[in-house]
Amino acid sequence: MLGRVLEFLSFLGLGHPVARAVSFASIGFAFQYFFRPGISYLSVPSPNKSGSTIAIPKEFYFISDKEDKLTTYFPWYSWPALGAIIGGFFL
Repeated sequence: MLGRVLEFLSFLGLGHPVARAVSFASIGFAFQYFFRPGISYLSVPSPNKSGSTIAIPKEFYFISDKEDKLTTYFPWYSWPALGAIIGGFFL
């Protein structure tokens, strides 16, 4: 099974671990950019009266001096790092 996955990744040009890490990091960045997950972002009402919200990235808990609601253990830049680790080390 894993051999077929690696053959498919090689077909796509992702035969080397560095290429996979960069590609999966890009996918992780796109995920957090377009979906703005609540674990990494805080939604606040928009200043204009359209009823929409704005997503503000939360700060990392261990380097922040803010209250708990505005911090997270999984900041926005963890999504690309997680993608790179999965693509580079585990595939």
